[in-house]
Amino acid sequence: MEIVKIPLDDLFMDEGFNSRDKIEFTQVLDLAKSIKKDGLIQPIVVMPSTERPDKKYKVAAGHRRTKAHMILQNDDPQFSSIQAIIREDLDEKKSRVLNLNENLNRKNLNILEEAMAIEPLLEMGMTEQEMVDSIPTASRGWIQVRCMLLKLPKAIQEEASVGFVNQTHIRDLYSMKHAGMTDEALFEQVKKAKISKQKGEAYKILKKEGPKQKSPAETKHARNRSEIFVMIKHMLETQVEGLPTRALSWASGEISDLEFFMDLQDHVGVGYVIPRQGLDYAVKV
Repeated sequence: MEIVKIPLDDLFMDEGFNSRDKIEFTQVLDLAKSIKKDGLIQPIVVMPSTERPDKKYKVAAGHRRTKAHMILQNDDPQFSSIQAIIREDLDEKKSRVLNLNENLNRKNLNILEEAMAIEPLLEMGMTEQEMVDSIPTASRGWIQVRCMLLKLPKAIQEEASVGFVNQTHIRDLYSMKHAGMTDEALFEQVKKAKISKQKGEAYKILKKEGPKQKSPAETKHARNRSEIFVMIKHMLETQVEGLPTRALSWASGEISDLEFFMDLQDHVGVGYVIPRQGLDYAVKV
């Protein structure tokens, strides 16, 4: 591809677009010295600018190199332009993938920066598999862990960015949050992991699940008549007859209170006495 020199004044550099987020001038002083001594080894990549009509091109890859040239141009006018490759084919999605791939190849992003770099791709509707196909160095698990990190509290994300929370911790914390654990309880686990890390020890998060959600079969609730009839039919089909079936018939309103009490009397025997109080009425016999 053709390499051209583009004036820095024609470039729009979106700090939020870059995988490394905002780059301070102090962070590229060594790079500026290297470029001044040996020249620019790799040109930047730009695309037509649509956000800023006063700029011809937007930087897609090479934000640190551009920033270093901004420092150098103050002392030497030859650095007021930078070597670049113009990519007319890039759209927002492709350019973000390009930027992320370039930074991943340099292996100097922390896990939070990597997660924040794929966040716009998620917001643009890219699936995990599409990201795996677009990012050669990324596996499905690599993508999943970073997606999980984005859903954890900010304080935990910050601890992950400095290495106190590893990828296994992130998976466990995400599972615990999904199970209903509070952010405070999650961070208690992170603090333990941090202390262990500082001592040079490994720490395995113990998964504590939130309240277990009962299945419909375990849930207690008042039954309607149709539910009761279904149970009566089931009991008859399985040959469970007698008092249990009569109890369901009473609950559904198919037999009266007195009829059910008489059935109880037959079942219990002589010692049974039909109650005459204790319900909302007195049984009259």
